[in-house]
Amino acid sequence: MDMITCILQIFPEDKDISHEQFKRKMKYVTASKDGTVKIWNSYSSKLELTIKVTVGVWVTCVEYMALSKRLVAGSANRMISFYDLASTSLKQVVQPEDPITVPASRIEGLIGIPLCLDYHKWAADNNDGYIESLLCGDDFGKVDLYHFTQ
Repeated sequence: MDMITCILQIFPEDKDISHEQFKRKMKYVTASKDGTVKIWNSYSSKLELTIKVTVGVWVTCVEYMALSKRLVAGSANRMISFYDLASTSLKQVVQPEDPITVPASRIEGLIGIPLCLDYHKWAADNNDGYIESLLCGDDFGKVDLYHFTQ
């Protein structure tokens, strides 16, 4: 196992489930310096999914955008990748050296390396039309704010 750089918990959205069902649906997400993000069942500790974000570059941070069901991964190659966890399968594209999981979208060419991510879900009645926001802190001490609309 490679060195873990970040751990995140994803909680079930369904509030009307039993405590036992809640425990069974909860997930852990780990990011690693081997360029992968792994999703684990917290109840059984079994690996459910491996997402290959990069080849030979650290994944430095992860966050989950609950409304759009996107897993966000920041990496040391100055990118933020968004993976759609609501889709039935994550497609692989074969690179000469290693298969990479194709993101739903990606922000590339960042000035700094993303080191931390934070998520905010907006109230439905906000006046700005935002549904979600993502904050990204980098190695220069700068924070970028990304707003998402419908």
